[in-house]
Amino acid sequence: MTLLEKERAWLDELLDVFDFPTPSLFVLKLQNIMKRIKDDEMIFHQNEELNRIGSPYDAEILCLDPRFWYSDFLIRLHDQIGENIDQFEELTGNNEEIREIARVYAIAYRLRRDEIVGMIDRERQFKPKLFIAFSLIPAPIVGQIIANLIT
Repeated sequence: MTLLEKERAWLDELLDVFDFPTPSLFVLKLQNIMKRIKDDEMIFHQNEELNRIGSPYDAEILCLDPRFWYSDFLIRLHDQIGENIDQFEELTGNNEEIREIARVYAIAYRLRRDEIVGMIDRERQFKPKLFIAFSLIPAPIVGQIIANLIT
């Protein structure tokens, strides 16, 4: 599973919570997701890498690493879920307003998930083309080598 697919899976889990019509369980389910995000090993590795970095140049290199992007996604998602929980706890007992807020959150998370799905699709379309390009580049070189070996 690619990192983008993992991001999509996290957002799907959130959508399962917000689309489920029991506001009394939102906080509990969101806290469970937050705990699992915090346990994700990518966050641990990012903190380890950041502590190891000695220069701003190294930090720029690390930012190019997709694992860093995924870890950053998890940290931001964890914080967003915490804000969602705070808002739901303030509205305890007002199930209708909680449902409305959950619907708005679901729309926002669904939009982000759909963006990620589009990125995954573009990546899948790009990989075969990249493979073909890399296989065509060495073909004339290999042909020349074989021709030299034959003669």
